[in-house]
Amino acid sequence: MVSTSRRAAASLTILLTGLLLAGCSDHKPASQAVFRVQPGVQPDAASQPCQLHQTQSPTSAYRGGPHSVTSLELPFLASYTANGKKPYCDKKPPSSVDKEWARLYVELTGNSTAVAPILSG
Repeated sequence: MVSTSRRAAASLTILLTGLLLAGCSDHKPASQAVFRVQPGVQPDAASQPCQLHQTQSPTSAYRGGPHSVTSLELPFLASYTANGKKPYCDKKPPSSVDKEWARLYVELTGNSTAVAPILSG
C-alpha cells in the first residue's frame, strides 16, 4: 500500500509539472489596448497641461465586469477624471477613438462633465 506522504508527493509533482508545461505553452494572452498618457506622467496627474489622443479602441480589460483588468482600468478612469477637460497636445479635435474612450468613461462613472469637451468636439 502506498503511504499518504508518497501519494501527496506524487500529486504535487504532477500538479507542478502541469503548471510548468502550461507556463511554457505557446498560448499568449490577448493583447490589450493601451491607454496613452504622456511619458513619465502619472495618469491622475492633474498638472499635465494637455492630453494625448488614443490610438486603439478600449478592449474588455477597460470595460468593467469579469474581463476587466483593474490595473488598466483604474489609471484610465483617473486620467479622465483629472484631465478629461484639457485640450489635446497637438491642438486637434478628439478622434472617433477618443470619443469611444470618453463614452466608456461616462458608462463606467456616470460623469459626463469630466469628458464633456471630448464628447462635444
